Amino acid sequence: MPTLVLDEIVRQSNQHTRAAVEAMLAGDAQKAFAALDAGGGAIIEHHEDDVRITHIARVNDKVKFPTLLVAGF
Repeated sequence: MPTLVLDEIVRQSNQHTRAAVEAMLAGDAQKAFAALDAGGGAIIEHHEDDVRITHIARVNDKVKFPTLLVAGF
């Protein structure tokens, strides 16, 4: 049985989002965050847990497609 290899990112149609995914796959978090900041997504930071959790809940409630939310507690 032949082995298939996925070597092209097709889901991320936004060039900045695709660059962020490629950078994360390469282990370059700094470059990934820079790509997100450039227009590939949103990075929202807040030091107060309750404010951060409330924001995550509001965003998650509005999202109509699968998304990744990362939150440290």
